[in-house]
Amino acid sequence: MNNTHTNAGGAHQMSVLEKIAKTKNLIEAIQAASEEFAESPAQKFKDDSKLSGEFKNERSYKGLVDEAKNLGLGLIEIGVPQESMISIYSENRPEWNISDYAILMNGCVTIGVYTNDSVEHIKLKCSTHGPTCCSSKTPQC
Repeated sequence: MNNTHTNAGGAHQMSVLEKIAKTKNLIEAIQAASEEFAESPAQKFKDDSKLSGEFKNERSYKGLVDEAKNLGLGLIEIGVPQESMISIYSENRPEWNISDYAILMNGCVTIGVYTNDSVEHIKLKCSTHGPTCCSSKTPQC
């Protein structure tokens, strides 16, 4: 994969990897990738049916960052303070990444609670970390 690009004038630009390496954290790295690959697919996924088949749906880097920003603004709007611990209870799905990035963008901490965790493990995580809120698109919630 060639990560070196040239602009219209032919001048050599910093490679994408060099640019990302200079970022301070994951959120800055995602933003840098979004600026470089705005309309390129960042995620490919199937529909909710979970049937075998092709990954026909996709979300661009710009779309990923925009959705994470919107969710992050929603967390601020409902009064979730920085440094809050927020649990995401969900099966593996594309929205998990969006939720995680939104939480991190707001200076909060993500606590992963997985659908295959035992009830005792989920209770332990929630009692130990005291999550502020929980995100889910899992029918069991």
